[in-house]
Amino acid sequence: MTRVLRYATAPEQPWRNGRGVTRELHAGDGWRLSVATIAAAGDFSFFPGWDRTFVVADGRLELTVVDTRYVIGPGRIVRFGGEARVDAVPTDGAAIAVNVMTDRDRCRAEVQVQRIDGPSPAATALVLLAGAATVDGVALEPLDAWGPAAAGAADGAGALVAVVTIVRSAQSSPGRRLDADRPEGRGRAALGT
Repeated sequence: MTRVLRYATAPEQPWRNGRGVTRELHAGDGWRLSVATIAAAGDFSFFPGWDRTFVVADGRLELTVVDTRYVIGPGRIVRFGGEARVDAVPTDGAAIAVNVMTDRDRCRAEVQVQRIDGPSPAATALVLLAGAATVDGVALEPLDAWGPAAAGAADGAGALVAVVTIVRSAQSSPGRRLDADRPEGRGRAALGT
């Protein structure tokens, strides 16, 4: 069954390093889906052993990953290791971005941005970045997520979506915790994988 997770009802949580806020939409089973608001320049928290895929939903960012600089806007994707030094500078007011994190010993994320006019593709999760979409006739708001999603679970009308597919590793370890204070999966309602 497809589940809708509303961005507006997900509580804001400060980043581990205190330099931003995030709203967690899913945490558990070796992966995390969240939406971050970056209102000021700063560095990202470190998550050794985790891989990150970052998709800008709104605004523009100068993102420096180790020594590589990216200038990214809506729909652009950047991938990097959680142990990498990452600095972000919003260049046009606050920027909002979808963040997919995976425990690299357990799984990996395949993330694409697609424009959808009609039925949505199958995926572990989808996040509405812009435009209009419905699930079972119920309208979604920007940054709402849904999944697991069979093909056609949602209908888009000029919808720009982040399509997230989690691929399990052939040999997976028990996993890592996202932080020392809260084991993964003890937060937001989980999406199945």
